[in-house]
Amino acid sequence: MAKPRGIEEKPHRSPSIPRASDDLGIADLERLRRKIRGMRREAGDPLRSTTASKRPKSLKTCPAACSSQAMARPPVLFSKLEDRGEPLPLGEAVAGTEVLSPEGLAAYLVQTRLGGLGEPLLKLEAELLAEAVRSGSGLALRLAELLPDATHAVTDLMFLDLETTGLGSTPLFLIGLMVWDDGGLVVRQYFARDYSEEPAVLRLFLHDARDRKALVSFNGKAFDLPYLRMRAAATAVPFVLEPAHLDLLHESRRVWGEAVPDCKLQTLESLICGRARDADLSGSDIPDAYHEFVRTGDARRIADILRHNFLDLVTMAELLVRLPLPA
Repeated sequence: MAKPRGIEEKPHRSPSIPRASDDLGIADLERLRRKIRGMRREAGDPLRSTTASKRPKSLKTCPAACSSQAMARPPVLFSKLEDRGEPLPLGEAVAGTEVLSPEGLAAYLVQTRLGGLGEPLLKLEAELLAEAVRSGSGLALRLAELLPDATHAVTDLMFLDLETTGLGSTPLFLIGLMVWDDGGLVVRQYFARDYSEEPAVLRLFLHDARDRKALVSFNGKAFDLPYLRMRAAATAVPFVLEPAHLDLLHESRRVWGEAVPDCKLQTLESLICGRARDADLSGSDIPDAYHEFVRTGDARRIADILRHNFLDLVTMAELLVRLPLPA
């Protein structure tokens, strides 16, 4: 899996990294379709959701390749961990690598390629790529407005989700970024192993995001982007990032606001994407879980936080491909 350009791993842990490709289009879509067909032949019935809720009849969804099947279980690398009565180190709880920013600051990076986690996520990649270029799709029209000069707009997108230690001016400790890289979707989660690594997490994210033209968030205009700027200022990290911004909270309110009880992300995940999370960590519990990890070194609940953050990013992509035409 390609790592962000310019970011160094510890020399003794550096894997062989393929170079990312910027030439995407029909060939990538056909590759994804062939891979899906091969997985079906090998595995039989695809993974099906057992917790999906029925959508209200009044909901309008995109007519294209939106699948009613969704990720029914969390990825294996984020499975619930058994409590054995002793602290579980971070490296055993979640497979990741210590990486260095160009300035030499260290943090922990967890990278996950969606296409390697089963057919539903591989299908999501294909849908995102197809809807981005399908003439007249809700996604293509929004991308044309957001990035009028882009030739392969999907390669310029970055999905963003933060995890913080509170809602005020408290430190952040995790920046989840999902991008199209090396022919598929990759989630990169920059994690601060203690409070001192917050500047490294910010610098690593900003370095990774510098060439992306468009940001996709959920309430990012009111929360994520201002929070990043605030924490960058607090930690003396230069913040140079002004991407075009598609906030899915605002889009969801316009499109589905009258058909759903509320526009919380997990409500939309259930009613629009057709799946519900099993034993998800509540957002209100995340700060205490992180403080406990810093205090004890037990990373079991960190795996839960990373899973929560991962699923938030996946849900954003699912909502993006389901956007109908603008009213």
